[in-house]
Amino acid sequence: MQFEKIPSWGLVVVLGVLSILLYANGVRGEFIIDDRQAIMEKRSVHDLRQYFLKEFSLRPGIIWEASRAVLWKVGNHGAFAFHLLNLVLHVGCVILLFFLISILFCNRLFAFLSALIFAVHPIHAEAVSWISAGHNVLVSVFFIAAMILYVKAHTSRGLFFLSLISALFCFLSGSAGVTLPVLFIAYDIWFRPRSVDYKRWRTFRWTVLALLSALCLVSVAIAIIGRNTAIYTIFHYKGFGHFVVVIKAFAYYCKILYLPIQRGLYHSFAYQTTHIQSLSPIFFVSVGIIVITIAAFFRCLAKNPAVSFGIAWFVITYLPVSNIVPVCNIIAERYMYLPSAGFAMIMAFLFLKVWGIINQQKSRVVILRRYAVAAVTLYLASYGILTLKHNQDYNDIVTYWETNIVNFPDGYLAYNNLAGTFYEMGDRQQAYIYSWMNLAMKPDQPGAWCNLGRIHRDNREYAQAIACYKKALEYDKSFIIAKQALQDMERYDK
Repeated sequence: MQFEKIPSWGLVVVLGVLSILLYANGVRGEFIIDDRQAIMEKRSVHDLRQYFLKEFSLRPGIIWEASRAVLWKVGNHGAFAFHLLNLVLHVGCVILLFFLISILFCNRLFAFLSALIFAVHPIHAEAVSWISAGHNVLVSVFFIAAMILYVKAHTSRGLFFLSLISALFCFLSGSAGVTLPVLFIAYDIWFRPRSVDYKRWRTFRWTVLALLSALCLVSVAIAIIGRNTAIYTIFHYKGFGHFVVVIKAFAYYCKILYLPIQRGLYHSFAYQTTHIQSLSPIFFVSVGIIVITIAAFFRCLAKNPAVSFGIAWFVITYLPVSNIVPVCNIIAERYMYLPSAGFAMIMAFLFLKVWGIINQQKSRVVILRRYAVAAVTLYLASYGILTLKHNQDYNDIVTYWETNIVNFPDGYLAYNNLAGTFYEMGDRQQAYIYSWMNLAMKPDQPGAWCNLGRIHRDNREYAQAIACYKKALEYDKSFIIAKQALQDMERYDK
């Protein structure tokens, strides 16, 4: 059967079923790391009525927070309902992306292949299989829906205002929605077909979008200022070092998008504090990638607008997590959920471009087609297998941290978190081992020394505990946890 004869609903079914199959093994996972603090231990979301009476207010991320209160109630306090929502939202993103690209470029094959790459990409495992990262998927649903409405609002003010409503829901789901007005304007400038009616109200449209952008930026700025105490990682890097890290991170994200072999919350790249803020060959490679990306955008505008749109999508949605304005992590796989749609478009275009070149080789077209189909199938299958594997890493907290250590053995924070996990489970021996493994890699961590002191205290090894607390204060004299623990331990010091 020729591809053109397959109805759109058939392609949607294929994409939906494949997405479900790839993530079905992740819906039985437990609450892990941030899930416990944000859901299990957060009393405000446990009483649905009281939550909406006292806690609910319009702010970035409120829709995601409200969904946790609802799911805690309807899901009988279990994790399954939360995982199921993430999966449903991911399926929605895949299908919406297919429709968006179909509308933009009137090419269902290109749209299907782009959505397929997006559906199977293993970098999405963190956003889909980890409950607390699911807001990235929720934001993306409203983001893509708003873009569909905006593209179709060529001369319709009704659809334009519907796109703004979807954009508002996107922003209320997470701060990534701040880039939607920018993408709207970029689409108008470079990709929207021109017409007399469109030109008549372009000024009105752009004025509304400019005001919306300003409002979003102010809201996000207030939110960032309010959570500065949680943004700790980026403060290892100051001045020019900060700039170098931002540039290098772009190349690192490009690498893990194309080769998403390793997964983990803590990518060791972000914790090589001396190495990554110094000038090195990778810095200049990253600058070269950025320059080539910009050049490719303008070069492809006329003949290959799909490439240019994919680049625009990736760059614009990447900006909020680029650490130009510091966020909590330098590298996080969940940050790539929305930008990866642009990557999927570019990869799909390249596959189809090679396919077109093959079709021009009259003498060897049959064998080359077979090789091409085999290569694309292997590419997609490898992504799918990695996705299935990565999902299982989120099933329980011990597996989560152990996998992080296997993938990034020099990511020292994972050792400390695994030590804390074993401590909570009552396995002090394993907690002790992983605490020392962590400190052997990076001894200037007051928190890690306090954790080790806590283990000694529980084992009634009071002299060792006091020594650990004092060691913590050597690295941070104002570390309040160590001060309080030391005061409690003074009476045991012989």
